[in-house]
Amino acid sequence: MHRYRGIRRGGAGPSAIRGRRLAPAALLVTIALATAACGGGSEPKSDTLDQLVIVSSDDPATFAADSGGYSGKTQTSVVINTQATLVRNPYIKDATTGVLKQDWSAFEGVLATSWDVGENGLTYTFHLREGVKSQAGNPFTADDVIWSFERHYSADTSSTQFVFAPYVSGLDAWKKIDEHTVSLTLQHAGDGITVLSLLSNLDAQIFDSTFLKTKATPDDPFAVTWSKTEGGWGYGAYKMVSYTPGESVVLEANPNYPLGEPEIKKLTFKVVPEAGTRAAAIQAGDADVALDLLPSQIADLTGGSVQTYKQPTNQHIKMPLITTKAPFDNIAVRQAFAYAIPYDQIIENVYLGQAARMSSVLRPDSPNYVGTGLETIPYDPAKAKSILAEAGVQTPVAVELTVNSGIPDAVDTAIQIQSSAEEAGFNVKIREIAPPEFSAGRNSGKFQAFLDRDSAFVMTPAYQLRLWTDKGSPFNLAQWESKDFYAAMATALAVPDSLGPEGMQKWNAVEQVWRKEAPIVFIANLFPADALRDGIEGFATRSDMGIDYGNLTAG
Repeated sequence: MHRYRGIRRGGAGPSAIRGRRLAPAALLVTIALATAACGGGSEPKSDTLDQLVIVSSDDPATFAADSGGYSGKTQTSVVINTQATLVRNPYIKDATTGVLKQDWSAFEGVLATSWDVGENGLTYTFHLREGVKSQAGNPFTADDVIWSFERHYSADTSSTQFVFAPYVSGLDAWKKIDEHTVSLTLQHAGDGITVLSLLSNLDAQIFDSTFLKTKATPDDPFAVTWSKTEGGWGYGAYKMVSYTPGESVVLEANPNYPLGEPEIKKLTFKVVPEAGTRAAAIQAGDADVALDLLPSQIADLTGGSVQTYKQPTNQHIKMPLITTKAPFDNIAVRQAFAYAIPYDQIIENVYLGQAARMSSVLRPDSPNYVGTGLETIPYDPAKAKSILAEAGVQTPVAVELTVNSGIPDAVDTAIQIQSSAEEAGFNVKIREIAPPEFSAGRNSGKFQAFLDRDSAFVMTPAYQLRLWTDKGSPFNLAQWESKDFYAAMATALAVPDSLGPEGMQKWNAVEQVWRKEAPIVFIANLFPADALRDGIEGFATRSDMGIDYGNLTAG
């Protein structure tokens, strides 16, 4: 048997017009309005770093990832800090930038101390941490693990069953061995790293079943609805102590957290809808953390007394081309359109340098990464026209590009594309629609092409390359199916060591098919859109885009 022990916890384009730095007088007025709007006018900000004030664009729609209503970064941060998983990805420093990041190819225990892998590579046996108590004071046992997955699989609002389906047969794959031991059986030995990655993420959080059973009703047998707006039933680094919808959420450090009580003792999330107001608040010292800032605001704050981070994340801006509709049912048109995108211009004018080119869906810093045939595509209008001419496609090719009006950088990116694509033989019409309509149409194939800001929470090759391509998947945004791609995928999935040299060669072959058929144009990886007060250490880029406040220190 192979034993894996836990690692100890370580630690001037259009957008230049949007969100400019406020003048001093306007800044003071704006901050006063923001404080009043947050219901915090009588709550002075601490000068110490044992508690943080965090300004965010929204409040959580739910305190449980499996109860639906996902609303963005605030919810992600609250959920990952109030809940815990069996394992997690440790943090390491990026060799180039020095910024902490998740090492998504390695794992350490949280609620599990270690795990064994059977000789067949299919059975993972997790040894649970003893002496752990939930935020409600109940002891942690194997029953909590089994019950939590029963809940995840039963809730209509949960995505757990969907994301685990390709790798685990179902709930019956989980077995209780004894009070402090559980096992999980996989369908294929090569899926081990992907399953461990899934177990490190939101879809696999473990709850206090003893407490939640007291909140269950016949209509809500797993207390899914109850837990949307109530806290105090997890094993995470923080416990929710108050929630005022639309205004604020307050979390306090959990002294029973398995990895140690956090140094930052209190977190106050305040809802400040305007990004400019959030930027002004941290610039003036009225907030310690500002979430979801615009690139122009990050650029203004960079180099000052506030920390920003030049680290490519796995969040990206991409353009799915719906392959079941003209003109993108023609592979030549898709290939040509990839050369009609002014990538560098978008990074400079829209993201003001707060983004990096993508040459691959997989991260180039992955173990044994192979990038053969995946060089970055340049903006080359002559090449685009040549591809169209060879395919006998008349120009200009009419394209309707749909964008979400709630994502300013997507709107600005569309404008850059519209202008530059004309020279490449495309007549691009921009259709800007409201967020609800965009969300409804995004996964349905209703659009011809659209710009999307997205990420994959799990970073393994099998997960990333299947997420947007599986037949019948609601996330197959381009409605694309390819026999060559699926054949290459099957070959890669058959290699037991997915991240070994042989495995990564096979994944490179999968990506080469994707690149050739161009169902999705990946434009850029985005840098963190957050800013932190000087003196705070331990910020790490994460695949879920949240902030692990339990890892922060006062420096």
